[in-house]
Amino acid sequence: MPCEKRVVFHSFDLEFTNICHNNCFICPREKITRGKGFLSFETLSIFASEFSRYSPLVTISGLGDPLLHPMFCDFIHYLKGYKFKVVVVVNIASLVNNYENVKKIVDSSPHSTVISISSLEPEVLRTVYNGKLNQGDVIETLKIISTTVGDKSRLRISTIITDRGEEITYYKRILGSLGIPIWFTRIHSRGGNLSESKLFKRREIRQNSGCSLFLFHTFIAQNGDVLSCCHDITGETTLTNIAGGANNILSKKENIIKHQPFFQLCNKCDEPLRDLKLPHDYHLIPMRKLMRRIKIYNRS
Repeated sequence: MPCEKRVVFHSFDLEFTNICHNNCFICPREKITRGKGFLSFETLSIFASEFSRYSPLVTISGLGDPLLHPMFCDFIHYLKGYKFKVVVVVNIASLVNNYENVKKIVDSSPHSTVISISSLEPEVLRTVYNGKLNQGDVIETLKIISTTVGDKSRLRISTIITDRGEEITYYKRILGSLGIPIWFTRIHSRGGNLSESKLFKRREIRQNSGCSLFLFHTFIAQNGDVLSCCHDITGETTLTNIAGGANNILSKKENIIKHQPFFQLCNKCDEPLRDLKLPHDYHLIPMRKLMRRIKIYNRS
């Protein structure tokens, strides 16, 4: 049964910052023109008071390194105090040879930590991280995190499958003994912002259509602006600011889904998750159950 399109607040990306020093090869960071900075406590408190009643999943993610936020641990504890389920996404480059950052993860104790690793295949690893990381350092860091955190059910590894297609073999062979679940997703152009390279070639993009993610997932930038998603690096899709309240955001999003495409950005986007087949009752299913039911990520 086809689902009726409706907006729900099942899930949020909350951008602690859009500043990052990792300079990954497959990040369009140099093209970011929207303002850079750090999430304020005022914006965080508005978010908590407006959206805690929806019991959403809150993922600390975006275009920056959340561990750079000077109030990282305090903000995570604040969100947990409002009973949010909090997931932190952090790049492995922010953790290698940086015990202080590992300690931030341990001390803040989010419900889950997703460690983003672009590849373990040696050549891809060198390319993505500009020669700054090697396979041995990555594996050793994962072992340290696994031991320090203790409960492996609270850890995930998220990785991409490049057009080379060799990553799954490497991950299963090298990391299988760690016992940390691995999520795979195919490399994409980050909303048309990633230039072609030996790791990535553009694919045909479905035109004038919507996005399944937009129906149940909301992106909030570090300044409180509500954007289409994390792929908006210019702010062109800004709907409103969370200072206007949850009902205002709901109204803005419900108006957007009446149009095809939702945004012009959508006509450049090859994000695999935009084409999720949602069940007709998705608006009634808690986010974690929905993730399992629609298989948001390929897992190993």
